[in-house]
Amino acid sequence: KWCFGCGFYVPPNESLDFLRRKTMENNNNNDNLAIDCSVLTAEIPDQPLNWLRKYGITDVEIRHYGIAWNPQTESLAFPVRRGGQVVLVNERYFGKDPLHSKYRLYGHKALNRTFFNNPNTPNSLVLVEDFISAVKVARFASCIPLFGSTISADAVKWAVGSFTKLRIWLDRDKASESLKEASKLSQWIPDTRTVVSELDPKEYSNTELINILKKAKVLV
Repeated sequence: KWCFGCGFYVPPNESLDFLRRKTMENNNNNDNLAIDCSVLTAEIPDQPLNWLRKYGITDVEIRHYGIAWNPQTESLAFPVRRGGQVVLVNERYFGKDPLHSKYRLYGHKALNRTFFNNPNTPNSLVLVEDFISAVKVARFASCIPLFGSTISADAVKWAVGSFTKLRIWLDRDKASESLKEASKLSQWIPDTRTVVSELDPKEYSNTELINILKKAKVLV
């Protein structure tokens, strides 16, 4: 099924599963969903902890960024704070339902200005897709996770007044979105470019990240 008006698409052979999955994703990304941080715990089970370890995330980084476990939703929680308050929680699902959306967003995405500061790059900012990629890139350069492939108007306004160099490094399957965002942002920050790599940023080692950031002229 294909709607020429809104672009809604249901592929053959799995139309009911696809519709259920899309409905869940739309519900789970509702900006008005309440955030209940009281259920979060620092005790992360083995499976999600091993997932973090796979990407080289350290215990220090887990504590520093407030990564926690939500037993109610069986998900890792990545909280976003603004003015000392949690305004957004991104979650990565580890339950057994194969049709459950992998990532969910609670709170107000318009308030997302998640800034991981690195003094090594005071004039440069890297925009990535997800929280874990941002944690790894932030080891070497200031970084923002977009929780998607677009940057909010609020974040654009803030970035324009703070940086002279932007690099948009999304996952490879979002190359077209990356180019669109770069074209939009270059109107305000001329030195805006995309970074294209075979793997997601979180997949790379420290040495590989440094080399990629140097090639992108984020690091010297």
